[in-house]
Amino acid sequence: MKTGFFLRNLHAYNSACRRARHPQGAGFKHYHRNTRILTTKRSKRWNGDLDSLSPDFLKEVLEKMQSYGDRVQFELPTKAARPNYQVINPTNRKMAFDDRHLILRLNENGDVSDQLTTIYSLDTIKAAMIDNGKPARSSRANRSGTTRRVAGAAGDADDTDLTDLERLTGVSLRRSVAPPPVADVDTIEREKYAYYKANRDAFPDGITKYSQDISALMRAGVSAEDAFEQVIKENFQF
Repeated sequence: MKTGFFLRNLHAYNSACRRARHPQGAGFKHYHRNTRILTTKRSKRWNGDLDSLSPDFLKEVLEKMQSYGDRVQFELPTKAARPNYQVINPTNRKMAFDDRHLILRLNENGDVSDQLTTIYSLDTIKAAMIDNGKPARSSRANRSGTTRRVAGAAGDADDTDLTDLERLTGVSLRRSVAPPPVADVDTIEREKYAYYKANRDAFPDGITKYSQDISALMRAGVSAEDAFEQVIKENFQF
């Protein structure tokens, strides 16, 4: 008798607890079938089309092309968000770069990869950068502000002196004339050697003959990567 009374009260207590935790209309099972569920948008990844590459990435590619060649090929999509690529000069010599724009060694077939896109010209890359970097339509004041900022970065040039690329992206392609900071000599030599050690297989034979030139550029404020590239460009034929 006591056992039956206890079980009935325990059942009533458990039912009351469940109702308190999950009232009518609450919980995951109670929602309208037309309710919109928020989703997050995945960031754009390289899919083989130029419009999937950011203007910043294409700007770096353009700088490499202006230094090493007027054509470029990209590695076909892999798991990486951005592709490796190779710049081709008029004599069909190639310079390979990884997705961070660092010099990369060509494979045994003389390419950055066995799976490559079609060859793109300098003008095609410029056009893709303009299309991918077009700002949203805004007020006249905002557009004027963008033009003024670009002009200031280019040395207070008039709007007529800016390229379409600079006006559309708000990014100046001209080098700053601000004086570089004075760098410590020991730090420069360590950075130069570390960069050389990490990329020695990609450098042409005889690069060590220009060690002092590279150091001088770095003391003037040029990065190790840019110093090596400038010396290669000035002293080696590709």
